[in-house]
Amino acid sequence: DSLVRRLFDEQLGTQTLTPIASLKNRVKKWKQISGKQLSVYIGDICDFEFLEDAFKSFEPHAVVHYGEQRSAPYSMMDRGRAVFTQHN
Repeated sequence: DSLVRRLFDEQLGTQTLTPIASLKNRVKKWKQISGKQLSVYIGDICDFEFLEDAFKSFEPHAVVHYGEQRSAPYSMMDRGRAVFTQHN
């Protein structure tokens, strides 16, 4: 979770129509349901040092990147937001 949707809402002074639980609450819920603890790493996957440190700390067998954003209206507002969307 890049937390970008929350950033968009904050910048635009809006609230999402679809409730988004906090990352902390989603991790807590996962543990309640599965009995397994998730490790959370907040950073940019374009930052190799961050990514390398995260991978070294838990040595995954596989990585699935679900990093997509629903951002078309946001990215069309101005050039700065369009560039931000492309880099995130």
